[in-house]
Amino acid sequence: DDATVDMAVINNNFATKAGLLLKDGIIKEEKDSPYVNVIVARENNKDEEKIKKFVQAYQSEEVIETAEREFKGGAIAGWVEN
Repeated sequence: DDATVDMAVINNNFATKAGLLLKDGIIKEEKDSPYVNVIVARENNKDEEKIKKFVQAYQSEEVIETAEREFKGGAIAGWVEN
């Protein structure tokens, strides 16, 4: 609590630790934000099986559920269609 701060921009890691919830935010990034985390690979190995497996594992329902639990609804899965 700092009475000298009217508004602040913070990422979800800090917000969650402070007990702040995404649903209470004044402004929220959308999943198509240019600042969304992305998975990238070099052109020469983007089609390797290990890369495909990583993407499949990361973009799983289990990861979504874990993120929901850990970040109290503050994580946005950019790959999921609403």
